[in-house]
Amino acid sequence: MKRKKIDEFLTQLNEKIKKLEALTKELEKQNELKEIELEEKKKKEPKKTGFPSKDMPWLKFFPKASVEDKINELTLYQQIKIANKDNLEEIALTYLGEKISFSKLFSKIDQVAKALDSIGVKKGDVVTLCLPNIPEFVYSFYAISKIGAIASLIEPRTNAERIKNFINNSKSKVMIMIDLCKNNIDKMIDTSTLEIVIAVSASNSIEKKSKKKIYTFIHKEVKTNNKYLNWNEFINVKRLNNVVTQEYIPNTTAAIVYTSGTTGIPKGAELTNETYNGQNMQLKYSGICPENGEIFLGNVPFFSAYGSSSGMHNALTNGVTIALIPQYQPQDFPELLLKYQPNHVMGVPRFYEFMLQNKKVQKSDFSFLKNIISGGDKLPPINEKKINKFMIKHAAPHLKKGLGMSEFGGGFITTVSEKSNKIGSVGIPHVGNNVMIIDPNTGEELKYGSEKNIGELYVTGPTMMKSYFNNKEETEKFFYIDSEGKKWAKTGDLVYMDEDGVIFFVDRIKNVIMRPDGHTTPLLPIENAICKHPGVLNCAAVGVKVEEKGTGSLPMAFIVLKKNEDVNLNLIQKEIEDLLESYVPERERPHWFRYVKDLPYNLAGKVNLIELREIASKEDLKIRVSKES
Repeated sequence: MKRKKIDEFLTQLNEKIKKLEALTKELEKQNELKEIELEEKKKKEPKKTGFPSKDMPWLKFFPKASVEDKINELTLYQQIKIANKDNLEEIALTYLGEKISFSKLFSKIDQVAKALDSIGVKKGDVVTLCLPNIPEFVYSFYAISKIGAIASLIEPRTNAERIKNFINNSKSKVMIMIDLCKNNIDKMIDTSTLEIVIAVSASNSIEKKSKKKIYTFIHKEVKTNNKYLNWNEFINVKRLNNVVTQEYIPNTTAAIVYTSGTTGIPKGAELTNETYNGQNMQLKYSGICPENGEIFLGNVPFFSAYGSSSGMHNALTNGVTIALIPQYQPQDFPELLLKYQPNHVMGVPRFYEFMLQNKKVQKSDFSFLKNIISGGDKLPPINEKKINKFMIKHAAPHLKKGLGMSEFGGGFITTVSEKSNKIGSVGIPHVGNNVMIIDPNTGEELKYGSEKNIGELYVTGPTMMKSYFNNKEETEKFFYIDSEGKKWAKTGDLVYMDEDGVIFFVDRIKNVIMRPDGHTTPLLPIENAICKHPGVLNCAAVGVKVEEKGTGSLPMAFIVLKKNEDVNLNLIQKEIEDLLESYVPERERPHWFRYVKDLPYNLAGKVNLIELREIASKEDLKIRVSKES
């Protein structure tokens, strides 16, 4: 009996062994087939060239669907109208306590479109907007789009002569301005192409009588005469017929946005519907896609490309409430965050640096923040680490960074995810963009994967401007046409790319000087080294021409200390020079040091290098270390 059971057990065991052997052979066969498939796949895959524009190593950070996505073929007005057809009762704008629904927003846009039509504005005409972030900017911008005209965006604090140049260059006959600009406009209106100026008061959209009374008292309403038209009289025009909404036409100019002029005279970039709508599509895959019901802080001025495209248009397209900040001071940024509790904010590094200094917010909870985006100016790695440490401590996410320019309607590179958000980097190219890094000396494309391969960044993509308005010479300088006929923008940014396709900003070409001995010297490494000192709040370096040395320049560092009084300047200077010795080659170090209370900033919130160069040119160069009195 026992023998029989043993035989049965052995028989079953043998059968199992045979099945296991068969299964093993099958698995081996499948593995062989997989290896063959992988080999075949490798053969079909293009070999890596080492060049960014060919390999596009950054694509691994994006979903496959992103490559096939298309930009909406709509005008800017059509884009926000269609996107919010189901959001009409949601809040589009908040302004000094007022809440403006999407329904009211579209009603006001229609009202302004009728008014513009009534004074003779036609398709293709240029209407100049000289307004801060108030509801009338939004109404006017999209009304101009609705009737097929072009919005020329000007900073309200621009001087009279420059405003006149912008007006005459665009042959603009109509301007909508904030009443505070009247004195400047009075100086140039008779020598400009302007025929009518519509004056807006900051109180026009305030319905609360107490607040309206205060604003009306401070800013007297501009009366209608042969030159000026009051806003209320302008929009209350009586018309029997509705204005026809213009249809989308490819590559049509939607706005003229002036470059910040950090290193030269501003130029008017012609941005299209594709520029603005393309930014929306790209930001969707960059982790910067706000959702309906969320809040965006409208502190970055809408007269800038970054503010009107990545800010205003992107927010409204996604049904997001914009908290309008009409009079913005960077030092107010931390407290504005607590007041409005936005989910999405963006700005230059200076805004976030104020958070580190503001004592009122050191114990605050910033968990309401979902996206905090920095761009537009240098951000030393040491400061980036400090900001991130602050954010994590206060329950907020890491800083997202980017690189861009007005000519692309804002950013063209962003840190889309934590893997591409490397310290010191600016991220990867947006979906649909391609980049080359060109050796300034040879004109050849450099390979990625080495921080030694520093060259000028060339970018191409769907949000690229048409041209500089009425400026053929500067347009031709800006664009490069390759052998295949593709148009690239020469950014003027010196960068390198690592093996993952992540880009690191080195400096602006215009901020790289040539010494009298012919040696080229980048200034950003000087700034980064000095900012490592715990007593330094900020630093900027510029080149100073020295007549007795002939051609070329030598570096001067402007330094802002955290404490301007009761400091041992000699000790700090010694420690700074020790840092420079560790991080900067000897002949690239500053020849002069100037300790100042603050750095000058331009209207875009960036360090004003032009003003610093002027200050440096007037310095007594016999004094090596000096302090502002």
